[in-house]
Parts: sequence; C-alpha cells; structure tokens
Amino acid sequence: MVSKRTDRGYEILNITVDVGGGKQDRIIVHENDDPPAVARDFAIKHNLSAKLESALSKNIYELIRDIIKDQFQLSNSFSSKTNASISDPKNYGEKLYMKGLKHKEQVEANKQLLKMQLEREVAQKTSFKPIINENSRKLAKNAQSRSNADIYHHNQQVVETEYTYAPKINEKSLKLAGNSTNRIQELYEEAKLKKQRIQSMYEHAKKTEFPFKPSILVRGQPSSPNEVVERLLNSKQNYDEYIEELRKKYEVTRDPETGQAFFHPNLGKSYKMQRTQENVWDSLYKQQKRTPEMPEEYPYMPVKLESKARTDKILLKVKIDRFSEIFQQLNPDVNGLIAFKNINMNEIDSIVLKIIMPLLLELEELDQPLNFEEFVDSMENLLKTLSQAEKDVFLTKQKRKIEEQDNSTKKSVNSCDFVNLYQRHIDQKSMTSAKLEIEREKKKILELEGCTFHPQTTKYPTSLFK
Repeated sequence: MVSKRTDRGYEILNITVDVGGGKQDRIIVHENDDPPAVARDFAIKHNLSAKLESALSKNIYELIRDIIKDQFQLSNSFSSKTNASISDPKNYGEKLYMKGLKHKEQVEANKQLLKMQLEREVAQKTSFKPIINENSRKLAKNAQSRSNADIYHHNQQVVETEYTYAPKINEKSLKLAGNSTNRIQELYEEAKLKKQRIQSMYEHAKKTEFPFKPSILVRGQPSSPNEVVERLLNSKQNYDEYIEELRKKYEVTRDPETGQAFFHPNLGKSYKMQRTQENVWDSLYKQQKRTPEMPEEYPYMPVKLESKARTDKILLKVKIDRFSEIFQQLNPDVNGLIAFKNINMNEIDSIVLKIIMPLLLELEELDQPLNFEEFVDSMENLLKTLSQAEKDVFLTKQKRKIEEQDNSTKKSVNSCDFVNLYQRHIDQKSMTSAKLEIEREKKKILELEGCTFHPQTTKYPTSLFK
C-alpha cells in the first residue's frame, strides 16, 4: 500500500525535528517540494537562525539521496532474481519455489510500506500546523535582526525603574555618619605601618648581626702557594698563643685561701733510705718535750679547708671516670661513637641502666650517634634531674672484690669445718676496711656536692684533663 497522491506529489520523507524546550515538530517532504523552501518555512515557523536553516536543508537533501539509493538497490535485486529464474529454469518444482520466494518478498515489502503509511496518517491527524501570514513572517525576521544595543537599552531602563526606593535618614543619623571613620581603611593603614616597622627591624638586625659583606664581584690577585702556607702557619701560631693566654688566665696555680702555690711532686728521683745514728728512744723523748702551743711553721703545711677549685677538679675527675666506665659498657664502635642499636642491655649494671634509661630512650628517638664529649654533656644534664641519693648510688663504684670477700666471709661463717682463727681475723679486718672506704667515698661525694663553684670554659676544644 502506497501513500496517497496530492497536488505536490507522493510523500517521500517524514522526519521529526527537536526545536528546543522539549518541543518537537515534523517535516513532510513530497515529490514536487523544494528542500530549501521546506527548510525556510520550518525556520520561519519556529523562529530559527539562518545557520540552522541551511543545516536543515542540507540534511533533507542527504535523506532524499539515501532513499533514492535504497530504492535503486531494491529494484536491482528484484530484477536480478527474476532474470536468474527466467534464464535458468531447471525444472517445474524449482520454478514454483522461486515464484514463492518472490511472492514472499513482495508481501514483506508491502507490509513495510503499509506500516509507514499508517504512521504518516496518524502523524498527520495528530500534528498541528498553524497558518503563518506575511506579517508574522516579517516580525519573525525582524526579531532575529534586532541589535544588542536595543536590548541593552531596554535592560538599562528596566534596572533604572526597579530600584527607586531611597531610605530617609534623620539628623542624628547624618551626624553619626559624618563623624564616623572608615574602619577598613584604618585597619589597612595600621597593617601597612606594622609591616614597615617589622621590615625596618629586620634590616637593622641584619646589619648588626651580619656587618661583613664580602665583595664577591671583585676579583683579587691569586695568591701563591708560599703565601698560603705562610698564612696558615701564622694563623696556627696565633691560635696557639691565644690558647696559652686563656690557659694562663683560667689556670689555678695557688690556693685562694692561703695564697700558697700547690704542691707538685717531683717524680722520677731515686731516693735513698738514710738511717739515723741517733738512738730511737732518745729521739722519741725529745719529741715528747715539744709544746703543742708552739707548732712548727712549715711552708708546705696542708690546709684543713680545701679550695673550691680543687674540690671541683676532684669531683670532675670522679664523674669523668664514672662516665668513661659507663661509656665503655655501652659498646662504642671503632670511631668512639655509641648508637642505640649497638647497646647490649645485659652488659650494663641494673642500677645504672635504671638511672640512664631516659638518656637511652632519647638516643633511640633521635637515632643519632654520640661521642664521649656529647655523652658527658648529656650525663651532666641527667644528673641535674636526679635526687641526692640517686647521685650517690650512681657515682659510687661497685667493687666486686668487696662482694666476693663478703661472700667468702659468709661461707666461712656458715661452713661447718673449723677455719684458722687468724685467717678469719684477716678477712674480717679487710671487710671492715672496705666498708670504711666506701663510707669515706660517700662522705667525700656529699661534701663535693655542696660546692657552688663552676669553672669557666672556653669555646675552643680542650682536653678534659691536663
């Protein structure tokens, strides 16, 4: 079934176009229609631009061309099949079979044409096509050609007419508004002045802290190797002289209490024992006659009160010895550095380990090796946080021999066999002397802790002991 014929011919194309805003419309093209005219009428109807009109006309041309091409291919296929059946009739059965195939294809083609015709008829009944006169077409064209200046002028008029309200301000409000200052401007000026002050302070600090400005652009004459060597030797000599002056300045050679020079023993001499020819009893008798009220004046008589500098020197020696012993327990490497990963906790005394545990935790956290001088500084800072009892326990050396003697004494007391009385007396005497020595050392450390003198150190590296 084919479409009905009109004065414009048969309907050959029916397409749906989206015109925007969710609206769609159909374009129906007949045999005698001109595609540019159809596209122009559709553009005027929906107020489309000239660019869209040309694109629509081009699209209609391409669709018509595709339909003509499909019809040509279909007619060729039918003619080829008919010619093949006529030219090659083998028998009556095959002829009937080919006839049936041809009839079936014709029926399918008629079905497709009928379906398309029904869709077109339904679309024609349901679609509305308004009649546009000449005046409407002119208005649509003029609407597209309106300039932007007219639109801007119209918008400006709308804006001017919308905001016409002006609030009324009384006299009090006018006075307040006139006397008030711009707070934002004040804050801006204040921030500007503050920035200038900070910049000037920074420049002043830079000039005072770094007064030297090397002239890196000026090229000087290259110095010869002899001049470089001489300059290095002179700098080394000046450095040694400066160190010697500081050593003489801060070295304590006399007792501040008595003003006498310290005693320095002469080592290396060979002393010979001189026997006195006088009778011992006579010499003791003469010594008994000396009156205690007139003591013999001896230039090198020992002073009862030790000086503070000497006390600090002794205390420093005790600390350094103890620090050196603990430093060796921390397993230093060949370069004299200790690291947390190289420390064996089993080799350290339990009491010492408990006291220096904060230092070990800090060493693990920083993960940096320490040399002996840095270890001494860290231990000095650690001692400041300890109590007096902890300091005494830390600075007191634990003598293993005394513990072994105590164990041997206990074994001898607890043993069932009888030991020589003289041997037990010697062991008891040695144990007593060891305990007395420990008590003396504790007392000495307590006396040294009360000293308030601190030596002045220089910025140049010097040895701990001379």
